[in-house]
Amino acid sequence: MATIDDFSDILSAMEQNPELQEAMRNHVLGEELRQLPAVVHGQGELLVQALERLDELARTLRDVVEQISGYALVSSRVIATTVERQDRIEADVAELKASQARLEVSVEALRENQARMEGDITELKSGQARMETDISELKSGQTRMQGQLNNLTGTDYERKVAKRAPRAATLDFAESTWCTGSQFRTALLFRPCWRKLQKA
Repeated sequence: MATIDDFSDILSAMEQNPELQEAMRNHVLGEELRQLPAVVHGQGELLVQALERLDELARTLRDVVEQISGYALVSSRVIATTVERQDRIEADVAELKASQARLEVSVEALRENQARMEGDITELKSGQARMETDISELKSGQTRMQGQLNNLTGTDYERKVAKRAPRAATLDFAESTWCTGSQFRTALLFRPCWRKLQKA
């Protein structure tokens, strides 16, 4: 069995002989433990690469978040503008509907006024026709009255002349062939027959 002194001698020998040290290491550690530093070194490099990629992904994620935030801000503005425009469109539509309702009321009022005017025109035409009929009747009545007045005037004049003439002369005048019955009134007006009667 090796003693402490022997172990110390072994360590000293290993320190002085690198080949002995490597042989001891291979003997004690085995293949897997001897490859562990290389594995750890490789894993460290992979870890560094992963961390670098993670940092890059974090930067990309921050950029994406900033873009999304910008898009969200733009979207909110677009939505607000769209809502405002929709409100204005709804207000315009409501105003157009109110204007249409007012126009329909105005059109209905115009139709009623037109109907009343047509009724008034029809009534005026009827009144005008009645007035024309009345005027025609008045003219006819005036003509009849004028004829009656002329007859009355002639009859009155004949009566006055008959009162002034002698009775015999009147009879002789009535029997005379020079003045007919229709000429008698004319004779009374122009008096040629009366003069003829006076000469007889």
